[in-house]
Amino acid sequence: MKANYCYLSFRLILILAFVFNAAIAGTSGKIAGIISDASTGEPLIGCNVILKETYMGGATGLDGSFIILNVPPGEYTLEANMIGYTSSRVTGIVVAIDLTTDINLELQNELLEGEVVVVTYEKPKVQRDRTSSQVHLGEELIRDLPVEEVSELIELQSGITKDAGGGLHIRGGRSREVVYWVDGVPVSDGYDGSSIVEVDKNAIQELQLVSGTFNAEYGQAMSGIINIVTRTGGEKLGVTIDASSGGWYSTTDDIFLGVDELDPFATQNISLSLGGPILSKKLRFYFSGRSYRSDGHLRGYHYVDPAPLSLTDTLTGLQLEIPNFWPNSEAPPEIISIDSLASLINNIPDYLDSDIYPMNSQVKYSINSKLSYNLTPTINLHMNYLVTTREYQDYDHFYRWNPTGILNRYDEGQNVSFTFNQSLSPETYYALKLGNSISHYHHNTYSDPLDDRYVDPQLLEMPPYSFGLFGVNTSHFERNTEMKLAKFDFTSQIHPKHLLQFGLEYRLHSLDREDFSIVARVDSNNIQIEPFQPDTLSIETPAHSYYHEAPEEFSVYLQDKLEYDDFVINVGVRWDWFHSHGVLPSDPADPPIFNPLKPEHADMTLEERQEIWYTDVGSKSSFSPRLGLAFPITDQGVIHFSYGHFFQIPSFEYLYTDRGYKITTSDGTFGPYGNPDLNPKRTTKYELGLQQQITSSLNVDVVMFYQDIRDWVSTGVVIPTYLPGVNYVNFTNKDYANSRGITLS
Repeated sequence: MKANYCYLSFRLILILAFVFNAAIAGTSGKIAGIISDASTGEPLIGCNVILKETYMGGATGLDGSFIILNVPPGEYTLEANMIGYTSSRVTGIVVAIDLTTDINLELQNELLEGEVVVVTYEKPKVQRDRTSSQVHLGEELIRDLPVEEVSELIELQSGITKDAGGGLHIRGGRSREVVYWVDGVPVSDGYDGSSIVEVDKNAIQELQLVSGTFNAEYGQAMSGIINIVTRTGGEKLGVTIDASSGGWYSTTDDIFLGVDELDPFATQNISLSLGGPILSKKLRFYFSGRSYRSDGHLRGYHYVDPAPLSLTDTLTGLQLEIPNFWPNSEAPPEIISIDSLASLINNIPDYLDSDIYPMNSQVKYSINSKLSYNLTPTINLHMNYLVTTREYQDYDHFYRWNPTGILNRYDEGQNVSFTFNQSLSPETYYALKLGNSISHYHHNTYSDPLDDRYVDPQLLEMPPYSFGLFGVNTSHFERNTEMKLAKFDFTSQIHPKHLLQFGLEYRLHSLDREDFSIVARVDSNNIQIEPFQPDTLSIETPAHSYYHEAPEEFSVYLQDKLEYDDFVINVGVRWDWFHSHGVLPSDPADPPIFNPLKPEHADMTLEERQEIWYTDVGSKSSFSPRLGLAFPITDQGVIHFSYGHFFQIPSFEYLYTDRGYKITTSDGTFGPYGNPDLNPKRTTKYELGLQQQITSSLNVDVVMFYQDIRDWVSTGVVIPTYLPGVNYVNFTNKDYANSRGITLS
């Protein structure tokens, strides 16, 4: 059964501003066409072509052709002027990321001075230069859809599924194989593949989803690319306000507690966007902030508190109601056992007073801001700052009657980037980008590990099929991931039919991870102190792990786009290099450095063991060729074929988990442990698709695809140690899969 979600929304749009943004490869498109004489059909040489309200433009060549590169996604007006001819203006031109917008104009001989011919651009139903499966969502469509987050936009597209944990899967791939980009900077967390920051839908200029193959400029992804270009302040001040509230309703109150009556304010969402010039039109800003609060639809009964309960606290008078519950009709003891109380509450929960308590609530804030400065007509500077903070809880069924004992979770992410963008000529430009991304996640019940509200973890040991009545989750986990980025992209229209792209990228990561559980403090004789006192153990013990790692990446790509009348080709190659800077045990049969299993190793000091214990792993690299072809069969139909090899380093979680190999002498199989020598995951993709316009208002896009996926991460074979019966396993590249299917839009 599901709880029905009732959604109430209202929107106040005060002013919508025109958006302009200079961008780099992967965040811009191209406008191209031919200007000719309307009466003779001859090309016009030297005709001036400009994009209104921008510095972009150029002049036609000997064949009357023009090309405008580095055009940010959005809507534009193009004007063509030449002495002796009437000016022509095309309005409503739509530009999309990585695609070409064709504009062909015929100019009339000038009859009246100052006369302007205005033409309204009609976007083609099929995109002739699209060589793979792509979806482009513009700001107007995003603003009109009843969604609040990017994941909801992606979920609407064909070939996309969403799992119970919220992960997005593209064409059968794993959720960690999707890479997120914002304004030309990757914002995926290297630890688990999640997006570090969230972008408010009002801040999105265009969202591009590539669910098939993708060009060589994109790396470290296997399933798809989610590429977002954010808005920039326009020439006039603009403000947008969105607000919504809602709640849950279900008649099955025994399953979904507390939602038998609709609370229209159980969730509250409000966002504010503001953009425009600062002092002059050369300096512009855009700011978007969002606040989201939700009580959640999963709740529990607050029957008991985490601390042990006495009989008189909760059960006064119950012996009169159920005289035969206790053996031999004896009165209940002053302090009852866990088993007795569990049995009592399992049988008569209605006798206990309780409040309904939320168990998957969340509070989330996000800020998206951009500052842009047009230093000269050919040089643009941009600074982006994005931050997201989230405080939430994940429902834990064991704590349904003790809901204050579940973990509190905190997730914070921020991204700062600087872009220097210069046009060397109308046909050539480059962009230098520097970025820094930080992800900080931690969870605990109480922030202080020695908080006196912690109780003995043994109180969590309940009979089978019982809810937890005492105690709290004793886990403490904290992770910090940081990525420093330097990126250079060069783009040049070296020939009217050839668009050449070249790029370099370097990433330096820093990863700190600590994980431990609260235990009972003991005295010098290893006897538990009474009453209970919380304590933590050292990192030499299995109950406490910590590591710091600094992996690094480097990549280079070369891409060429050939655009002819009868076909379009995207061809490129990419080389990726990665070094985990990790280590593996020199003797796989004796991996625990703190408590060696081999006698001669146990006789050594820790310093002596550190000198011989580990072996450094080497770097990994991969070449990834990419090919895409599009064949316009008519002006209303395009066939495309694409093929490529794709490469992704496994998540850092699999490379470094429990690096200390805390294996004990107890019989059993321990792990799985991280493996910094994992090979990259690889996918080979094939795709064949058709775009076909059926009527003026109906378009069909059908794609057949096949994916061969190798070196997925799984647990490896059991590795024996020097102690019989004591074994362990590592993560390894073992799983294989293939997916094939048809998507229809």
